[in-house]
Amino acid sequence: MVLQHIKSMFGIERVEVSGNLYCNKALKLSDASINIVNEKNLEIVGGDKRLDFLLEDISYIDFHKTESQEVSVYFFVKEDKWTFVFRKNLPRTIVQFYGKLVCVQSKINGWEVLYTNDCVSLKQYNQMTEQYDLLDGSVSVRLLKIKNSTVLRVYKEYNIIRKGDLIQSYSDFYVDQETHSFSWSTSNGSNEMEVYRLIFPSLPTLFAFVSSFVSANSPEEVSYLEKMEIDNYQEDMESSEEESEEEEDSESSDTKIMLERKKTSKKKYAQAAGNIFGGRDKERNHALAVNEANTFVSRGSAIGIFKNEEDDLSYKGTIQAILRKGENVTPDKMIVAKDNNSLIVSDLNKKDMMYKIDLNTEKVAECWDTKDELKDFFSSAKDERGAPLTHDFVGVSKNRLFKIDPRSAGLIEGKSYSTNTKFTSGDSTSNGYFALGSETGDIRMYDSLDKRAKTLLPGLGDSVLGVFISPSGKYMVGTCKSYLMLIVTEAAGVCGFKKSLGQNKPVPKKLIVRPEHLHYFNGEVNFTNASISTDKDEKYVIVSTGEWILVWDMEKVLKGHVFNYQIKRNDYKVVSNSFIPGDSNKIVVAMDDEMAMINRLSLKKPKNPNK
Repeated sequence: MVLQHIKSMFGIERVEVSGNLYCNKALKLSDASINIVNEKNLEIVGGDKRLDFLLEDISYIDFHKTESQEVSVYFFVKEDKWTFVFRKNLPRTIVQFYGKLVCVQSKINGWEVLYTNDCVSLKQYNQMTEQYDLLDGSVSVRLLKIKNSTVLRVYKEYNIIRKGDLIQSYSDFYVDQETHSFSWSTSNGSNEMEVYRLIFPSLPTLFAFVSSFVSANSPEEVSYLEKMEIDNYQEDMESSEEESEEEEDSESSDTKIMLERKKTSKKKYAQAAGNIFGGRDKERNHALAVNEANTFVSRGSAIGIFKNEEDDLSYKGTIQAILRKGENVTPDKMIVAKDNNSLIVSDLNKKDMMYKIDLNTEKVAECWDTKDELKDFFSSAKDERGAPLTHDFVGVSKNRLFKIDPRSAGLIEGKSYSTNTKFTSGDSTSNGYFALGSETGDIRMYDSLDKRAKTLLPGLGDSVLGVFISPSGKYMVGTCKSYLMLIVTEAAGVCGFKKSLGQNKPVPKKLIVRPEHLHYFNGEVNFTNASISTDKDEKYVIVSTGEWILVWDMEKVLKGHVFNYQIKRNDYKVVSNSFIPGDSNKIVVAMDDEMAMINRLSLKKPKNPNK
């Protein structure tokens, strides 16, 4: 007792007996104490036995709760897993050890700490009530860089609430300035989707958190991407009360949407089913082409033709895409040519071939060998309703562009790049300007085929699956797997197709599904190529994922309402969709085994959980 009193007087620490030590589940020390000494050693003492571990020999260390909810700390030394289980009802002892461990944990585990805040609130989304429930009003958050991954760790001292949720891409989260919050989705052990939200004490602390994430993932374009993340969700504060009330009235709860789903599943479409022209075979609908009069959909080598009625599709017939040698052409992409009498198609199985199919003779009229694997093709220019304005088409391979004129047999060489530009997709405007997306997420804007890009828009690192430009050239949408990038192509009155915008380059609006709505889509989003309505207002963006159609109101999105979308479930998986040219209400939907025309007004807006 005298010795302990002297140690106390001179500030020498007294370490209490606090638990048992196990190695690979075998008991090694009982009634032991645990301590970190001089930030160099982990010391465990039990009776007359003492184990010392150099911190540099420990590869990983962390807190954990056992099955009986006892607090433990586990660590790895070479192949062995050591676990120290604290006795219950010793919170002071645990806190004492935690205070020492937190100083050395990042170094031991190889964590790069990007951001730390010890005063945030944590909420979890409740699907039943469609609201966020408060889990804890004061937790700590760390944003960590572990090798090439960024993870989010939420804890309250030694109580680890979220050990390390992987934030894989910019579609895994969203920022809400109104509530000072950061929300993200993750899968639990049962593979079910969970959504969490951090509430920061102020906007500056929220912005600092976002800045840390962007800096870690895209250091080359920090200011550009910071602006996108921070400005993307900023609500238009000048929205009228009338508009707000209208939006609130139009929202549908989970219950309403589920009822709609049941009605839809019971209702059989009056439209012709996909297999009406394909037969009961293993083939599925694939490529879709729509003009004002007709809709074309491929199914294997068969192409079904439908007439666009007032509110319906009527089946007209089927043609077979077969070469003279008897070989089948399996359309991967189709565009109705300017004369409306032929289809230009790429081949799903022969990536270096393109064909012209004459709709009158129902035969392949022309073949083009592109020499390279074709990534995409599009008309050189399109009219105000999105139809080809010229006979020419632009072909795109990974690092090469070329023109095809269906009236001639050969290719018109365009531009090749010595570097691997990794092009994936493209589209054009009515003026013949065009844009190309890439595997790296960049989008390049051109004014002509033989010149360098005027403007380069950096991406978020995800491959651009498709590019669609409104006929006016004013708007552009790039499709990535789980988000869209909506871009206004002008800045300060200057068109990005005609002149480099430099520091004034437009910052895209990132369109994602709210994490709270992911349960509609079984927790995962796989977007098909998005497009923009070609009515005079060019007002809506449409895309699909799984069985669902989503439509965004661009006017509201550009004011900051990026979650202003409506959804509708179909009977089968949607492979492609399109507005009827010139009409923003009629939507043609190609499902893998069904064709349908639906009205945009039948879509419902999911409930906003903030309200």
